[in-house]
Amino acid sequence: MKPKPPERPVDPARHVWVQTPSGRQAGLLVAWVTGVDGTWWGRVAVSDAPGEASLQLLAGWLLIPVQQEVEDPQVRADQPG
Repeated sequence: MKPKPPERPVDPARHVWVQTPSGRQAGLLVAWVTGVDGTWWGRVAVSDAPGEASLQLLAGWLLIPVQQEVEDPQVRADQPG
């Protein structure tokens, strides 16, 4: 049994777009977690339905910072910064 990887909180939380098979969805990135293979995973609050949300662990390459999208759409949130 491996210990749970430590989280690196995001201060303050950041709005992100989450890439999904049906398009993109708004989310709120609250922490980063590094995987055993060195990849980054984001702990993201995502709306499931109007008035409801869940906290999900998503691969960093699925996250796009909202504020950087206008400046440079190629910048991705796959590493903390």
